[in-house]
Amino acid sequence: MHANQIAVMFPGQGVLDAGVIERSSAASAEPEPAPRSPSALRAAGSAAREPEHPEVPIYRASLAAYSRLQHAGVVPDVLIGHGFGEIAALVVAGAFSMSAGAEIVAARSGALGDAVAERYGMASIQGSRRQVSILLKLLETDGVSLAAENSSHESVIVGPPPALWAAADLAAALDIPFVLLKTNRAPHRRLMNETRATLTSALRHVVRRPLQYPVFSPLRGRPYCDSDDLIDCLAQQLVEPIRFADAVAHLVRDGLSLMVECGPLRGLASTLDCHAVADTAFCRRPPAPATATQRKDQADRAHAREVA
Repeated sequence: MHANQIAVMFPGQGVLDAGVIERSSAASAEPEPAPRSPSALRAAGSAAREPEHPEVPIYRASLAAYSRLQHAGVVPDVLIGHGFGEIAALVVAGAFSMSAGAEIVAARSGALGDAVAERYGMASIQGSRRQVSILLKLLETDGVSLAAENSSHESVIVGPPPALWAAADLAAALDIPFVLLKTNRAPHRRLMNETRATLTSALRHVVRRPLQYPVFSPLRGRPYCDSDDLIDCLAQQLVEPIRFADAVAHLVRDGLSLMVECGPLRGLASTLDCHAVADTAFCRRPPAPATATQRKDQADRAHAREVA
């Protein structure tokens, strides 16, 4: 990457709330065209609208939001997804068809649903990496672990409800903001290896295509390449924490200057203090620094106006 880069990011299941289904702009089903037009992206996922898969509306809304960026003339330099959001990123990048993406979403959601009986929950902590590390050590239990580092000041932990309640009490004693998340799905933990294997096996038939845009993988710490087994990478996310903050820091070091979130809510954008599609001022590529010749031309034009 070089300076003045634009990244488009796609949120994970953390944006789930009761209103997402109503607010998502799903369109009627239509054949998948080539090339990938904005209207086709708005219609993505229409074949997988089962209400038992709560992530499907996020998938549809994310692709619909990206189509609005296309209409605005935005061409991203890199795509990135947060956990589940990586499915939408890979579809936009061309690695999977839209129908294949919907199938992956449904399979992942179903696999997580099958694991609900294990009774795990998640919580958001508004603290530094060091504060979160200290809190987890003081808990003295292996039942709670890091699920995601979203930014330098926000992380998500996962564990059984009693352990999370103990974490909430400890966070209150340490004056660290702590919020239990309303979810009965708790990925990104080591004990989901069986679910990971089931998901990988169920999606082996999905056809993978060459990438048309770079997709940065927080799991790999680099952009995906054509030799990566993307289905295995998506399944591996279920047992690994999301190092999203590190991924964003990597992109910034490589010249990233603007990030735009494509999703149903302004979630990641508020955490990272960047733009969402819902923002009024967004997706304007920062101008490259003027060259010496351009600066001289600008000065000459300004002088000419003064003389006139």
